[in-house]
Amino acid sequence: MWIQFDGSRKIAVIRVVQMSSPPRPLLRAETWAPDPSDRDLIGFFPADELRLAAETVWGEYSATVQEQGQEPAAAKEHHGVPWHPLLEAEETQPGVWVHRDLKGRIAWQVQLFDDGTRVVYEGEVYGVVVGRFDQLRTAVEALHSEYVARFRA
Repeated sequence: MWIQFDGSRKIAVIRVVQMSSPPRPLLRAETWAPDPSDRDLIGFFPADELRLAAETVWGEYSATVQEQGQEPAAAKEHHGVPWHPLLEAEETQPGVWVHRDLKGRIAWQVQLFDDGTRVVYEGEVYGVVVGRFDQLRTAVEALHSEYVARFRA
């Protein structure tokens, strides 16, 4: 299950469900409410399309907030630089994304660069290189897992 945020506000939950016959996994996106019976369906998505589900949720949420004459928190400047709501990260310079912990320190960083043979994303958690990845999504997932694992240790 994934919970999507706008700043510190929970806006949606995306989870894997089994649908159809024979059953197959799909992502189900719903508006956030503490009681699952109060959540409204946003839509179903292929199980391997988490980004599509998150972008759709964000689009629906942004439109609703703007209709109310407000602006999503994530659309505002964040520490003086553009902020990416799906990565929960700041792009501090082209090709470099950082995620800050609650104390404002850089918790993880992804940097896009050419290593001479290919273009890769290098990921670090608290300054320790976790690995090099072919896709930004893969890098962010690995860094998130490493970051969360530190809280369980």
